[in-house]
Amino acid sequence: MADEKHEVVVVDSVAVAKMDSTPAPMNLANMGLLPVEQQKLYLQEYDDRRDFFLEWLLSHLKEGVHYGFAPGCQPPNDVNPRQWQAKPGLYKSGALLLVDLLKLKPKYESDLTSWEMSGKENGLFFRKCVLYSSSGNMIGEGTGAFKINEKKMNSANAVIKMADKRALVAAVINSIPVVGDLFTQDLDDIKKPTERMNLAERKHALLAHVEEQLIERGSQWSGTATGWLQEAVASFQNDAGSSLKTIGAVKAFENALKSGEIDWNTGNYTKNGEEQQ
Repeated sequence: MADEKHEVVVVDSVAVAKMDSTPAPMNLANMGLLPVEQQKLYLQEYDDRRDFFLEWLLSHLKEGVHYGFAPGCQPPNDVNPRQWQAKPGLYKSGALLLVDLLKLKPKYESDLTSWEMSGKENGLFFRKCVLYSSSGNMIGEGTGAFKINEKKMNSANAVIKMADKRALVAAVINSIPVVGDLFTQDLDDIKKPTERMNLAERKHALLAHVEEQLIERGSQWSGTATGWLQEAVASFQNDAGSSLKTIGAVKAFENALKSGEIDWNTGNYTKNGEEQQ
């Protein structure tokens, strides 16, 4: 069978194959004017493109790292996440991955309109995240709020960063329809005592704690919370032989954090004042 050849067109600076069966994207408002057979072609291609993108998306996102389910809402092991009715929460790390994969550019600004509509409460910060394509077109936006002393954070800089985090996740969910179908806004913490958490929940709570502490402590770490945690676990593992594969290993790592044995700026593990190699 001869290879199919398609004309290449540019859509928003991205080269894509122009399909012979559907010369151009169709406005659904005009769909009813087409013959049934032609409607079938357009709609089938739309379904195929959407399904392909969903499969590609889920192959890049990892549960527990980029998204997670609230306690008691996890899907059965043999069920695809996108077929599960209880939507998982999208984490900041997942939102950042999607921004990178889709070559989007987030820009943040104060959302005074939302603050005024909320009653101009002192200490309550509203931030807006606007997403732009690589060519500068606005894709969508989202708003996030955070209050001073929420989660015991009283630094204005830390509060703004937490509001930015929520705004970013909201913007990604609002701007990319298939993402909104799959995920909901992240629950910032797990409302469950740590001693009752399973391993996945415990690791989720640890990552959330790390993300908050990097902000609260004004860490010089320039990467993501996930990256810091990976670096810290690798450094800790050299000495303790732990890779967070058990609840006991997570507890040991949490104790090292509490005792100040892991540098919040670098992720390096130290013991008795000596850095581990």
